[in-house]
Amino acid sequence: MSNEKNLKEVREGEELNQGKLKEFMLKHSLIAKENTELTVKQFSNGYSNLTYLLQMESKEYVLRRPPFSAPKRGHDMGREFKVLQHLNPVYDKSPKVFIFNEDPKIIGAPFYIMEKVDGEILTAKSALDKQVSPEEFKTISDTWVAAFVEFHNIDYKAAGLSDLGRPEGYVERQVHNWGKQYPAAATDEVPTAQKVMTWMSENQPEKI
Repeated sequence: MSNEKNLKEVREGEELNQGKLKEFMLKHSLIAKENTELTVKQFSNGYSNLTYLLQMESKEYVLRRPPFSAPKRGHDMGREFKVLQHLNPVYDKSPKVFIFNEDPKIIGAPFYIMEKVDGEILTAKSALDKQVSPEEFKTISDTWVAAFVEFHNIDYKAAGLSDLGRPEGYVERQVHNWGKQYPAAATDEVPTAQKVMTWMSENQPEKI
């Protein structure tokens, strides 16, 4: 069941060019008729890319694009599309993606369109409202961990994602970079933080 409470009217200044978007979707067979009525809603939660729900012809799609005036490096739609495209055949919890467009003439930025996957967005407030029991929380936690383990057991090379980044030395780079960034951004004294960073530096796996 989808959490419709997270769907809102599109925020002012973040509207999509529906005319050009419909032309694009018709051209790529995502809709069947030129005069199709398109309804656009926006997902209110999230702090990264902008996410919209497209409803038409008894279909629902999800469109993702970068925030307005966002730097490309942190919001690479092509990279995100590629990851999902290669994950879907080997990980059934990954949504199917339909098309990626990098031409800014359509809606002003690169974007991609994927299927809408129904699910419950469980927040602290909604958990209280639904009176989720300890047993249900355990089921949710166990399911999350199992899905996480399944995800990390994917053979990324067999999935066609070996050229995505630089896997060699990844853990070392992360430990080093976060070891520098944390002290620079810290606002409170956390005595155990340095112990954790030291342990991570001294206990890295030989090969990742």
